[in-house]
Formats: sequence, C-alpha cells, structure tokens
Amino acid sequence: MKSVTLRINKPKVISEVFEDEVVAINLGTGTYFGMSGTAKEVWRLIEAGVPVKSMVTYLAQCYGVPDSQMSSDIEAFAESLAGHELASRIETDGPAPEIESHPIAGSWSLPVISIYDDMQDLLLLDPIHDVDETGWPAIKPDGAH
Repeated sequence: MKSVTLRINKPKVISEVFEDEVVAINLGTGTYFGMSGTAKEVWRLIEAGVPVKSMVTYLAQCYGVPDSQMSSDIEAFAESLAGHELASRIETDGPAPEIESHPIAGSWSLPVISIYDDMQDLLLLDPIHDVDETGWPAIKPDGAH
C-alpha cells in the first residue's frame, strides 16, 4: 500500500533539533529557518520516515486534538516545508516504521517556521553549500589539486 511521506532534502538541508526548536539551513539558497511550536515533534517524525497519515493519527492521539485539526495543521506545515525546499513529498511502499514513543510536553500548538535570510550572502559564499551525496568536506582523490 502506498503512503505519502515527507523526506528532508538532504544533503542540501541540514538541521539540528534543540530543546524547544528546530534550526534548519537550506544550503542551496543560504536561508536558515527556526521552527517552533510543536515543530520539534513533527520534525522528529519526518526524520524517522513516518508517513503523514500515521503522523496525524499519532500526534492527534498524543495531544488530544481532533484528527481533522491535526491533519490541517500538519498539511499547512508540510506545504511550508516544501515551499522552502526543506522537505519533499514522496510516495512509499511497505509498512510504516514504528513510532518511537517518548514523553510529549505541553499542549499542541501549530508548528511555525521563521525565515532568516540575513546571512544568506555569507552562507552562499562558503563552499559548504556545494555539497553532493558524499557530504562535506569533499576530500580530493590522491594526486588531484
């Protein structure tokens, strides 16, 4: 059975999850993002490869929010991620991965993305944005200059 999953656009997107937010950088555009609200919980599920439908069901149950509201909130967040080229929708086959349960603090709040492009020029000058599947730094083969 096919399901829709969000996939982080690695290696052009790097991220770090902190205590109450996610920071991501799109190395292709030089823009960085701060994600707050419950974005940390959603990002964790995206990184784990959890299909959107399973994500909605799980989070609705954890936070005691109606499925319809959760679906709408997750869809809006997914659209924003895709619009900023942070994640892409893909169709996957096979069973969904198990969701690793952990304590969830607080109540549900809409995941919010803040956009910061004040360092865009500096990030684009840095060679780290020229990454491929091998990552960064790319080590030149012996004898290459």
